[in-house]
Amino acid sequence: MRLAKYIAALLPAICLYGCTGYRLPAGYVKVEPTYDVQFRAVSAEGSALTYRIEENPENGNLAFWEKAATNWLVEVRGYQLTDRQEVRNEHGTPGVEMTFDYSQIGIDYVYLLTMFVRGDRVHVFEAAGPRETFTPDLPAIRKAIAEWPL
Repeated sequence: MRLAKYIAALLPAICLYGCTGYRLPAGYVKVEPTYDVQFRAVSAEGSALTYRIEENPENGNLAFWEKAATNWLVEVRGYQLTDRQEVRNEHGTPGVEMTFDYSQIGIDYVYLLTMFVRGDRVHVFEAAGPRETFTPDLPAIRKAIAEWPL
């Protein structure tokens, strides 16, 4: 009986540490997310990785959300699409990953957008940072996204 109480007391701490289901890329630390995201991590070099869930009330498919995001980023924000690929997370959920380039106050940035649609939810991962310091982080960021529990 004592063991059961001990385990019950430790369970919240164990889950906080081990049940989060994600691994941060090296050099990133979790910070308090803004009001519209569930998760945010940053690097000392000024890069960021965020995760949020959007409603999919009309059950739009991945192609719809990809087109909507691309139109917004290219036509409205002035980003340049540089790469697009179909991806799957480690559980086989299909998604799309797009990479964009943009400049702001004379600094070249890379913006990575990865989306997965599951029923009435769109899982959105965004990562961005200065090209010079962010580009080496991309493999670890992609791995973290692929391993994220949806």
